[in-house]
Amino acid sequence: MRHWIVALVLVVLAVVGGACALLTGYAACVGDRHCPGGEHCVDGACVLGNEGEGEGEGEPGEGEGEGEGEGEGEGEGDPGEGEGEGEGEGEGEGEGDPCVTITASLNASRNGDVNTFTGQAQYAGAQCVHLDGSITIASQVNQLDGLGKIVDLSGDLVFDDADSITGFDLANFNNLTSVGGALRVLECDAGYLNHLPFDALATVGGSLEIVGNSSLRSLGFPTLHAVGGAIDIGSNSQLCEEEDIDDFESRSGLTATSVDNADWC
Repeated sequence: MRHWIVALVLVVLAVVGGACALLTGYAACVGDRHCPGGEHCVDGACVLGNEGEGEGEGEPGEGEGEGEGEGEGEGEGDPGEGEGEGEGEGEGEGEGDPCVTITASLNASRNGDVNTFTGQAQYAGAQCVHLDGSITIASQVNQLDGLGKIVDLSGDLVFDDADSITGFDLANFNNLTSVGGALRVLECDAGYLNHLPFDALATVGGSLEIVGNSSLRSLGFPTLHAVGGAIDIGSNSQLCEEEDIDDFESRSGLTATSVDNADWC
């Protein structure tokens, strides 16, 4: 009896499937097994496999193309802008020297020579000065106030037989950090110069000569650590060999040739 019922159901399904096929133009199916070779069962009808695969592949292709194009373009653009702004602003603000470079030399034997030099428009308007040149102070010159703007000079700094000069006058050079040539203090022996300050001086490119200053009692140079030439300290009758010169060498780490200084203190 059961076999007859199953056979009857199959016959009914075949009749219904045939009717659907007449109406839709496709073979009716419940699964792929009811469809001819190469076809698949889709929504109760057998369709060719190529049609289904074509539609499925096309849609994912569009999705991948749009996603990659937009994502990469926006991502690369933003970092580019950030790097440009950061580098430009940082470098621009970090650079800048408030000092003016002036190419000139001063050879002063009277105070008027110093006043003329410091009264030049470029020098007078400067906050500080890199001097590309040399300075020589001699004779009765002692008005050095305007020279305090100089932070370095490329040539020599010489005080030669400047009998009116004092340690207080030389304090006007306390902003000076380097001398490219030699530093000489020679024969300032009228009794006024008792101390050499030069508080900020760190380097001397040439020699350091302190010779024949009869009233000199102490050496400053608290930051001096490099002298390119010889150091000669001699014939300073009030400058103690063991105390002042030894202390200078200990502080600076430099070695001086010293003769005919005071050996009684």
